[in-house]
Amino acid sequence: MKRRLAVLSLIAGVALAQEHADTHPPAGVTLNEVHGARLYEAAVRGRLLDWVALLGGDGRRELFLLAAPEDDENHRRTLFRLGLTDRRLTPLLAHLAPGFDRLLALDLDGDGHDELLLGRPGRIFRAAPLDGSAPPELTRLFSAPGVDLAAVLPVRGARAE
Repeated sequence: MKRRLAVLSLIAGVALAQEHADTHPPAGVTLNEVHGARLYEAAVRGRLLDWVALLGGDGRRELFLLAAPEDDENHRRTLFRLGLTDRRLTPLLAHLAPGFDRLLALDLDGDGHDELLLGRPGRIFRAAPLDGSAPPELTRLFSAPGVDLAAVLPVRGARAE
């Protein structure tokens, strides 16, 4: 009887693992052609919180994703770079504080290329460098009650001012 229970437990475990694999695609980037257009699909392990496309000085865009990995007991966040040419999802900053929830691309200094901003309630940070020469560091730009990158999100039906 113990042997049958062990076999049934193993089968149930394999079935649950298969179900998990079916509903959670592997992390990474895939490219498909759909009606002549390129469709890039990025999958992260966990919940995608935000994404942003930064405009570089050369006119090209770089994509960044902010995710909450599902296997992190402390609910920390991870910042990824999404490479379209090499189809890679590269973690740039792992173990960010749980409050980080927004990304924004903004040309702060007027030089023609965007900086990457990360936000959490009450604080806004700049991440640099992003060229891969070193791991990015966060520099606090603003800190005050009520400061939040989520405030720049459009609201359906709101008038533009």
